[in-house]
Amino acid sequence: MPKLSDRTLIILLILLQLAVCLPFINAFPVALDEPFSIFWAQQNLGEMVTELNKGNNSPLHFIFLNFWEKLAGISPAAVRSLSLLFSIATIPLIYNLGRKVVTKEYASLVVLIFIFSRFNHFHALEARMYSMLVFETAAVLLLVYELLFENRFRLFWFVLVNACLLYTHYLGIILVGTEVMLIAIYWKRLNRSSLLKLAVAFGIIGICFIPGLLVFLARFSGGGQSSWVPEAQFTELYGNIIRFFNNTLTFCVVAGMLFLAFLFNKQKKIPQLLRDLVNPQHGFFLLFFLIPYLGMFIYSKISSPVFLDRYLLFTTVSLYLYVGIAAARIATERFKTYLLLVVPGIMAASVHFVPDNNREPDKVAAAVHELASENTFILIAPPYYDLTFLYHYNRELFATKPGHGMPENQPIKGVYSFAELNLADSFEQIILVDDNADLVYPNNHIYADAQQWGNAAFEKTFKGGTRVVSFLKK
Repeated sequence: MPKLSDRTLIILLILLQLAVCLPFINAFPVALDEPFSIFWAQQNLGEMVTELNKGNNSPLHFIFLNFWEKLAGISPAAVRSLSLLFSIATIPLIYNLGRKVVTKEYASLVVLIFIFSRFNHFHALEARMYSMLVFETAAVLLLVYELLFENRFRLFWFVLVNACLLYTHYLGIILVGTEVMLIAIYWKRLNRSSLLKLAVAFGIIGICFIPGLLVFLARFSGGGQSSWVPEAQFTELYGNIIRFFNNTLTFCVVAGMLFLAFLFNKQKKIPQLLRDLVNPQHGFFLLFFLIPYLGMFIYSKISSPVFLDRYLLFTTVSLYLYVGIAAARIATERFKTYLLLVVPGIMAASVHFVPDNNREPDKVAAAVHELASENTFILIAPPYYDLTFLYHYNRELFATKPGHGMPENQPIKGVYSFAELNLADSFEQIILVDDNADLVYPNNHIYADAQQWGNAAFEKTFKGGTRVVSFLKK
């Protein structure tokens, strides 16, 4: 690699991130949880926080997005660019962490794995909080590493990042717990002054989180409440790691390259290599991955399921860093060239630059536009699909949402059953926008009741199972 400075390498890596993200930021439709974030972020802060406290969404990303939407609007590129900025900001943190333990080449390798990770690429282009959470994880990792191994404690940033972490996603408490466990493991490296500062820091963090404590406890206490997250399976222990390396083939190539490097390293004996891989500095990164990863799996088994790939996304920071460390420690100079070419190459070849969220709400909205007339009533089921549909159908109506300021005379409504409707005689057509209502709410009879009202003249199913059906009045 040419002798480039660290700053130059960081800039080049950031430009690469932009090159693989910006052309595709509008290439797939806003769907799934994005419309919820976009809609509530455009409300006033008081109303937004009140609504978020009813569920399991932390408010910080919504607050950032609120100001961002005022500046940039609510187009796909506008709302997603905030996530991209957090992803870009993560790059210098990961690179600088890598440089503390490996050379420029291997620090760059870690960043390239991050950039070409299919999962991180998707969330860098999604208007959700996960890219922000990954950024905060990298910041926490850097701050804790500096504390334990460089005797450098940046108290203000430590408190700020941890407080933000807790308000970005309630799973942030797991990261705080990971920090506490690692500090307990490495406490002998700290002097009395650092321990006192840590006690003060965690005290302040606890005070900062008091407003969100009741919501957090309600979310994680179990309390017999069902969760949409599937039960954790033992196969997911390796299944998620495979996803973090894009697919099975890519994972096997990366793991195989590391194994070959280990096997053909004649300069060090195997016990020496193993000791090197788990020495205090290197073991720190491995533990920062294993503690939350295995901890969330165990919690899912004994309490409430949280072992979900996107919930685990923040663990990829320490995972990729440890892969870079392992490569640097076990590869000889001769084998290094193969690693630095093959691993980023296979990751780049397997990333989906245009993310596929398996939804087509833009095409759903286009179909309704084509079918609708002045005497049409649009029926949305389940009702929470209204945000996704309206974002693509009518941005002005999206800004108000049915039941949230939309004029009552608008011929559009989200319902759980056909019985909720009070149709005027003037309507000659009903268009049913059905997003798997039978799956979510069995026996809702919406389709059957609509057939009683009119004859089905058009029906089409789109990606993800969403269907549009036009009924003409009998």
